[in-house]
Amino acid sequence: MLELRNPHQSQAGGDSMIFMVFCGKEWFMIWLLSLGIALISLLIILVPAFLLYPAVCHGKIKSPRSAMLLLFSLWVLMLFFMTGMPTLDFHTLDFNCNIIPFRGLIDAPIQYGFNVLIFLPIGCFPSLLWAPFSKWKNILWLGFGLSLLIETAQLFTFRTTDIDDLIANTLGTAFGFLVAKGLGSLMQIEVTADQYCSQKEIWFMLATILTVILFQPLLSRVLWTAAIHFLY
Repeated sequence: MLELRNPHQSQAGGDSMIFMVFCGKEWFMIWLLSLGIALISLLIILVPAFLLYPAVCHGKIKSPRSAMLLLFSLWVLMLFFMTGMPTLDFHTLDFNCNIIPFRGLIDAPIQYGFNVLIFLPIGCFPSLLWAPFSKWKNILWLGFGLSLLIETAQLFTFRTTDIDDLIANTLGTAFGFLVAKGLGSLMQIEVTADQYCSQKEIWFMLATILTVILFQPLLSRVLWTAAIHFLY
């Protein structure tokens, strides 16, 4: 370890600086280890899912559509992590609810707007990927159902289950659908029969996402335990 010390500095001050440099390096290594463990635990689930996908969903799909499907899957996964879904490693029962509509619009308008924005992709991507969701009724039910799942799951975390979140998320889905329709007209995107996704594809994607949410933290914990035993 390189020792950085001012010649006019006291011994105590020099030792303090050395300690800070050492701790900084140690915490950086811990951060790298945490990142590596998180990625490995994620890959343990995603690699088998990637290999199983063609067999389960009957063959390969076109590259642009594959990229869109991947982006949508990652967004849903990030959405679940942002909203604090319970896992096998952490869950509790906490009835912290708000059942008064539009209370959040007055008390926290920025948060209300954020809840609208995060559901824009939920209204946009599915309507471009799958024919059934190119209809108003189906896409709104999808957004409402996904939001209801998240709000219900938050009963098992320390977060608040809020009817305003349900309203804002459904509204965001509607706006996302309008964006998709605008993009479809502008770029002449059409959801044709060969792009029609079977129910297997949708269920496979959801099953993979839920598997990551439930098991990735548990896998990370197992890998952390193994790393600690190996290092110490």
